[in-house]
Amino acid sequence: VDQLVDYRTAIVRTVYSGDYAAAHQRWAQTVPSALKAFADYLGDKEYVVGKLTLADFILYEMLDQTRLMLPGSLDSHANLTAFITRFQNIPAIKAYMASAKFIDRPINNKMAGFK
Repeated sequence: VDQLVDYRTAIVRTVYSGDYAAAHQRWAQTVPSALKAFADYLGDKEYVVGKLTLADFILYEMLDQTRLMLPGSLDSHANLTAFITRFQNIPAIKAYMASAKFIDRPINNKMAGFK
């Protein structure tokens, strides 16, 4: 979970930077190694610790935001893309995402460089 929180902090710093383009370029250089670490840790498990926990919600959010901010970045990590699909297909999550309450975008505040 600590690595996920650190990664989330890096994304937050990037999108709320005064110069999003430069910050995004710096952040994008760190993404491959972070995704590899997440993919290696997840391995062939369905969830981060083998059962659904808070860590899975954090991982999903970070992977979703990463694929929006850096399209194609998850393409070489089949287990991470499978995780996203599996998470989105949890019945309660799937129902929520299909409801009027779900807001796809923006994912950040109006002050962010990436919304």
